[in-house]
Amino acid sequence: MGHQCLACGGDQPKSGYNTAQWKKGPGLGRCKACFAAAASASPPQLPPIRQRQHVDVRADLTHSEFVERYKHKRPVILRGLANDWAALARWGNVEHLSSLHDKDILVLRSPDGRHFLKRTCEHYWGPFGDVAERLFTPGGLPPGERLYARARLEDGLREEVALEALELLVGGAPGAHSFNVAKCGVWLGSTGCVTPLHYDLCHGFLVGVLGTKHFTYYPPEAFRDLYPRDASHGMELGEALQRDIEQAAQLSEQIDTWRDAKRQRALGAAEAGEGGLASAVVGEGGLAGAVVGEGGLASAVVGAETTMSETIMSAAEAAAWHAEVRPGDVLYTPPYHWHHVETGHESSALSVLVPWDPTAEEPAPACMLGIVKPE
Repeated sequence: MGHQCLACGGDQPKSGYNTAQWKKGPGLGRCKACFAAAASASPPQLPPIRQRQHVDVRADLTHSEFVERYKHKRPVILRGLANDWAALARWGNVEHLSSLHDKDILVLRSPDGRHFLKRTCEHYWGPFGDVAERLFTPGGLPPGERLYARARLEDGLREEVALEALELLVGGAPGAHSFNVAKCGVWLGSTGCVTPLHYDLCHGFLVGVLGTKHFTYYPPEAFRDLYPRDASHGMELGEALQRDIEQAAQLSEQIDTWRDAKRQRALGAAEAGEGGLASAVVGEGGLAGAVVGEGGLASAVVGAETTMSETIMSAAEAAAWHAEVRPGDVLYTPPYHWHHVETGHESSALSVLVPWDPTAEEPAPACMLGIVKPE
């Protein structure tokens, strides 16, 4: 028995269809002739995937706006706020950069060559200048080798960084706030380095100096869908947070795998006339309402024997916020906001991290509920 062609209406045997079109069923697929005609008329295209959500980008921001709209609430990029830093003009010179810090720094080597979490990586100490030269000199690293390193913001590095505008943004008046520079750091990473999904306990400004970094955030309301928390109540706080980060890292790695496979299949799916991943539907309830049961997203996808479903991963992607940090940009990340970070593939990257602690008056974030022991 043949199938009726969606385009011409003719009844064609199975041999008159390619495999993908035949599987769609009677009246839903196009015969080979109609499919070829459509393909020759215009290049194959995937149906549009739900529009990406992007973190707000601001050219300027007052203290009051920062407090009312963003502090402890949502990330924001301050485009070009650090353009006047001496570091932006000078650190691209590897010889000059290497001369600014004469101490050994912490270097991380990832077990899989891509994902970098401090607790899972091999640690060693090496001279700042040697690390900088390896990362920012063409051919300094063998193909496929990646490094991630942290230096303290001190000595010549501190002298070429201006924190006054950020202190004014947080404090609202000169002298009202000052950062603890001992907690600030300079992060250096190879192209393609990934810091898996995690959250920080403090507020943080990340300032781009060299290269680019790509951030993926998940909103606070998706917190319980990122990993199971069925046994967390009553845990010691440190134990619960460590468990959260471990399981989120597993989810992050699976998202990376899914994204890579999605890119590789996209062209083939278009040529075959498939709906591809765009056919995955995200309901009005958001990530959890669309695809996640009571166990949460991670209970569906995190585990030794579990396979990531395309519908779940499409929903996870649709729920995300995205941000790209370029040289001169400042990215604010609130405490406890899940984020995944990847260094751009064009070049190694260097950024300055400026953290500061929450105050006692700030509201407790949703992800702390249920793990703080009752009195």
